[in-house]
Amino acid sequence: MLDPDLGTIMVEEFKKITGKIPPNMIILDVRDSEKTQMGIIKGAKNIPVNELKDRLNELPKDKEIVVHCATGMRAEMAYNILKEAGYNVKFLDAIIQIKKGGKYTITEN
Repeated sequence: MLDPDLGTIMVEEFKKITGKIPPNMIILDVRDSEKTQMGIIKGAKNIPVNELKDRLNELPKDKEIVVHCATGMRAEMAYNILKEAGYNVKFLDAIIQIKKGGKYTITEN
């Protein structure tokens, strides 16, 4: 079980949010663009983690950002970048596989 105090979001909460993304939230996929061509969660925004610092202006500071990648490693890196820049952010520390149409499966780390 993950500790939300460390910036992580629980898998069940993540699933709830992705079912219908609330207007005050952004799902941020930080995988490389090539990976998102295989599938992306409907309504998610893609900014690869290695481009994130240069593209912060694309993310509003008045919304909560929930970051994910394929394994949680890049998501944690993105979490740290965003937290340092003053964003309200959480990340999914889990393995997620996304198919065309946005269907996904999650395996906890």
